[in-house]
Order: sequence, then C-alpha cells, then structure tokens
Amino acid sequence: MRPRSYWFIVAAASFGFFMAILDTSIVTIAIPAIERSLKTNIDNVTWVLNAYNLVFAVLLIPAGRVADRFGRKKLFIAGLVIFTVFSLVCGFAHHIDLLIAARAFQAVGGAIMVPVSLAILVVAVPPEKRGAAIGIWGAINGVASAVGPTLGGVLTQYVGWEWIFFINVPIGIVGVIACLYIIPESRDPEQSQSVDYPGVLFLSVSLFTLTLALIRGETNGWSSPFILGLFGAFAITAVLFVLTELRVREPLVDLRMLQQRTFSAANTTMLLLGVGFFGSLFLGVQYLTVVEGYSVLRAALAITPLPAMIAFVAPVSGRLSDRVGPRAVVPVGLFVFGLALLSFSYLGVGASYPHLVWRFIIAGIGLGLSFPPLASAAMGVVFRGKQGVGAGVFNTSRQIGFTVGLAVLVAVFLGALHPRLSNAQTQATTIVQQSNLPDPVKQGIIQGINNAVSSNSAEAAQGGEQQKFDLYSMVAQAAGQQVADTNKASLDQLSQQLQRIFAVAAAHSFDRAFLVGWLIVWLAAGTALLMPSPPAAGRRVAPGTA
Repeated sequence: MRPRSYWFIVAAASFGFFMAILDTSIVTIAIPAIERSLKTNIDNVTWVLNAYNLVFAVLLIPAGRVADRFGRKKLFIAGLVIFTVFSLVCGFAHHIDLLIAARAFQAVGGAIMVPVSLAILVVAVPPEKRGAAIGIWGAINGVASAVGPTLGGVLTQYVGWEWIFFINVPIGIVGVIACLYIIPESRDPEQSQSVDYPGVLFLSVSLFTLTLALIRGETNGWSSPFILGLFGAFAITAVLFVLTELRVREPLVDLRMLQQRTFSAANTTMLLLGVGFFGSLFLGVQYLTVVEGYSVLRAALAITPLPAMIAFVAPVSGRLSDRVGPRAVVPVGLFVFGLALLSFSYLGVGASYPHLVWRFIIAGIGLGLSFPPLASAAMGVVFRGKQGVGAGVFNTSRQIGFTVGLAVLVAVFLGALHPRLSNAQTQATTIVQQSNLPDPVKQGIIQGINNAVSSNSAEAAQGGEQQKFDLYSMVAQAAGQQVADTNKASLDQLSQQLQRIFAVAAAHSFDRAFLVGWLIVWLAAGTALLMPSPPAAGRRVAPGTA
C-alpha cells in the first residue's frame, strides 16, 4: 500500500466516527425544542439522550469482537448504513416514542463504528506513522464531543431540530462510498467460530445497569431502592463476567490485555479524563447561560476555541508521542487541562469574553495533548488480531467516563446549589421587603421568587437538563411581571439586584463542580505516569507477554 493511501483510510474511517461521537452531545442542546415540537414532557424527552447512551455503551466491546471475527471493513460499513438510515428516521419522527426507538437503533450503528474505526487505523497504518494517524482520530474525538453543542445550537435555532439528524445523511452516504473503495478488509484469522454468549450477556447487563444507574441517579435519588438495585446488579454481573472470561476458551475480552500495564493505565486515565472533560463541558455551557445570561446559541459559539485548539494540537501530539512516548506527553496535557478547569472556578459573575477565550484555549491545548497519545498507548500493546476488542474496551472507558462525569459533576453542582438558593431566596426576600414599593407589589414579587425557586427545585428533581439551571431568567421574569404599574426605575434597580443575588449563588455552585473536575483530571495525570517508559506506542506484542 502506498504511503499516501494511509491517510485516505484515516479520512474514510473518520466519517462515521465523527458522526457517532457528535451524536452523544449534539442532541443535548435541542432537548427543549424537541420537547415543544413533539408536545411531550421532560421525563420522556430525556430518553432521546438516554436511549442512545445506553445502547452505545453496551455494544462497544461486542461490536469490536464481531469485527475482529467477521471483518472490520464489512462491519464498519454496516454500522455506517444503520446510523445513516436511522438518522433519517429520527429527523422524520413526529412522535416521541418513534424518536426514542430510532435513537436506540442509531446508537447500534454508532457503537459499531467507534471501536472499529480505531481498529482499522491500527491495522492499516504502519507503526512509525500510527501516532500521527491516531492523532487525527483523537482530534476528531475531541472536536466531535466539544462541537456538538455549537452545531446543535446553530441548526436548532436556524433550520429546526430535525436537521441535527438530517445532516448525518449526506455525510453517511459519502462515507459509505469512500469506505467501499478505500478501506481494506482485515480480521483475526486465528479466531475460532465459537461465541462467548455468557460473556456477552454478563457484560451487556453490567454496562446497562451501571449506565442506567448513573443516568437516573439524580432523578430517582442515589439512595433509592431502584438505583441501589441497579448498582447491585452491576456489581454481580461484573463479577460473573470476569469469572466467565477466565474460564472460557475464546473469551469476549481477553483479560490478559489488562495485565499490560500500559493498556490498563491508558484505559484508567481515559476514564478519569472522560469524567473531567464531559461533565465540565456540559456545566461550562450552563454557566454561560445561567450566570452570564448568554443565549444557548451564543454560549455554544463561545466555546468554539476549545474544539478549534483540539483540532490544531491533537495531530501534533500524535506525532510527538511517536518520538518521546505517551508517558511524556499525556501527563503534561492533563496538567494543562486541569489548570483550565481550576481557572474556571475563579470566573465568578460578569466575566468578559476575552477572559473566557483564553481559558477555553488552554483547555483545548490540554485535551489535544491528551487524547491521541492515550489511544496510541492503549492500542500499541493490544494483541495481534484483537484490535477491535481493544478499541472497544478503550472507547467503553471513555463512554463510561462521560456518563460518570455528567452524573458526578452535576450532582456536585446541585448539592452546592440548593443551600445557596435557599440563602439567596432569604436575601432577596429581605431586599424586597425593605424596598419602597407598595405592599401588594412586594408580596407579588416575593411570591414570584418563591414560585421560581420551587419550580427550579422540582425540575431538578425530575431530571430536567436545561430547566434546572434556569433560575436566573425565571426570577427576572417573575419580578418583571409583578410591577407593570410601578415606577420603572425602581423595578429595573430591584430586578438587577435580584438577578445579581441568584447569579452569584449559581456561580459559586459552578465553582465547586469545576474544582472537583480539576482534582479528577489531575488524578488522571497521576495514573498516566503509571504507563511504562520508554513507550510501547506502535508496538504489537505477542499474546501473553507483558
């Protein structure tokens, strides 16, 4: 194969991979629009997200295993076709149940493409070029995750939420044609025809129960019997999965891979990075809308420097890791990203756009330095012929990290927000009572504040994604509606005071969540140091060797 053709393979495999990762985040921004359009409620519409994330997380490893056995090119194209077809179904869905079902099938295609795309690169690209190729793959990973809210906001506002799905169709068609002519077929010729059905069952149940528990924990309560039961089922099936894999002749996951220090450390680091990255990204958009009063679209556009820097730095870090090894690059990237999260905890209220931009730039540099070398390190020690499974394990670590990060950091935010809201409510009530407004107007404003706080708490308990952070605008609206016949200057002054009180309460709650994200990312930097040096990037080892 000619050297230039390697990059055509990278480009062809990137089509489907980009869409699959993009759809883990692009839909979040469109949830309110979907809720209004389909005339449903927040409990139903959040399953547009949950259905995709559940199926996606469960199928990553089995998809990699099937690809190793039956052919990676063949399965990748099948995944791309499934994803494209059900993207079209999602766009035409006029009922919430059909949209949820289509999203689940869309996730089947996504779960196939993500690990197989990485396995295709590892097999097709020679070791000396693999770091650069995985650098591009890592850039796509980070950019797709970060650009989702921006693209989703633009499409939803200007052409309709349906186009967050329709946009996949032409990309998918081009991707299928490119893959048919460019990607070579590869498989594991030594793999037997037996299927580890117990392993598939136990792994699927364990990942399903863990993901569902993390998704529903805030809604149902972390100590509720339902959530505790899910965690218990996860623990039991995870143990049964390990015991099964140790006994069967052809396991779904060869656990000897985990004996590789590089592989284990890279996957642990990826999981922790996923926690800090996705949870912080989600809260970052919410901070801009809640505290700074940005529109959803303006907030999405404000984070553009983040994916831009990932796209710029990731290919460079991939080549750099080929020279000096992942262990020399990843901890630096994680340290830089951690500094960005730490700086976000000091933003407060009223941050100017330049103060935001340099933070997003630093975060993008850190992520660009981290993603590709981690993937290169993990895949560089995967046993020959097991690239699909290895990629499935790595991407499962990433996906679980994303899910855990969203659950943990949102829980930290809400845990800090509720007492601060109570204090802000008391402070706002006192200010209103001490104002010179007529008593009936005072009582109306106080009632509006109480209703806003109660509504906010109820929506948070129900698991609303956008509503539970929207107290800032609700208080402003409640105050404005109560004083239509009152002196406008007095109203404006009071409204600004109330907005400031609740914005400060929210800002300090975000501060705590960003601090937790910073600690998790720096913990990931510590696990990255466990990867051995000199690096094993690009090296395949024989089964059973360390």
